[in-house]
Amino acid sequence: PYVATTLVNLGSTLAEHGALARAQPYFERALKLRRSLYPPENRSVVDVLFNLALLEGLQRHHAAALAKLEQVAAAYAKSLGADHSDLIDVWLAVGEELGHLGRTRDAVAPLERALALAQTSAVDPVLVADTRFALARVLGPSARARTLARQATTAYQAAGARAQDKLAAVTAWLAKP
Repeated sequence: PYVATTLVNLGSTLAEHGALARAQPYFERALKLRRSLYPPENRSVVDVLFNLALLEGLQRHHAAALAKLEQVAAAYAKSLGADHSDLIDVWLAVGEELGHLGRTRDAVAPLERALALAQTSAVDPVLVADTRFALARVLGPSARARTLARQATTAYQAAGARAQDKLAAVTAWLAKP
């Protein structure tokens, strides 16, 4: 297990420094090791699969990311329960990947699910804002989308420097006609 943890740490460090393609083999090897040690729904396995899915998304391999995220969602729901707050990040990522694939109608349901969980859980307000803004983007021009984006703006403003880039993105989105 320590080797897999080290591989995850190395992959994470590379990813944080923008070396996404170099990071991927570390996560893949860690996943292979953890799958050899634990059952598929074990948190140690699923967490690495989630990180690998996020990495795939950052590399614009959206179909591959979505396939992994669906596995993560099923495993987390089975092991943690369908209403566990750890699923917020997963459903948010599923919705975003569906949006990147142009499947905006399909993206609404997982984003609504993420938002419902986020609003009933004690989670970081920035995560709630991220979910609102993602949902606003897939809903397109509508009163509800603008309301969600304005709510995200308020949370990003309250978060200060750590959400500056997100605030700029939602502000630019709201400025569009």
